[in-house]
Amino acid sequence: MIFIKGVGNPDTLAVFCLPGGDFIDAHKLFSWLGSVMGMPLIAAGLLKRNGHHMFVLPYTIAPLAFLFLYKTLPNDLKNLGNSTLSTVAVLSIAVSSILVQNYHGMYSAIAIILAATVIGTDGKILGVPNVDIFHYVLAIGNMFYCWSLN
Repeated sequence: MIFIKGVGNPDTLAVFCLPGGDFIDAHKLFSWLGSVMGMPLIAAGLLKRNGHHMFVLPYTIAPLAFLFLYKTLPNDLKNLGNSTLSTVAVLSIAVSSILVQNYHGMYSAIAIILAATVIGTDGKILGVPNVDIFHYVLAIGNMFYCWSLN
């Protein structure tokens, strides 16, 4: 139990994952991994569920290739890859869901697009920090995504 508690502690996790051991840096790392690896894999799962099997492999291979080559890429390509992988994945979720009338998939894509483009992480809306609203909307998008797989 103590081992599980120690390993599950975010500060401990940050120490193991990052040289500085900062929780904020760990959050940035996992957020980046979520957009670069997570979104394409989510898209692959939904594309498979929606019957678009030929697109599953590229959405699995592309983020792995990007991560493998990341250190060798110039900064411009790193930034382009960061935004392209997640953007294409979300748009694919939307288009695929529209084609097969998977409404939960459409709602999932809409929530993720709203969180990333309209809400963002800077500023406040009605006194609530945008970063909090951003995370709430992403959570709602993830719930719709889970429902879309049924």
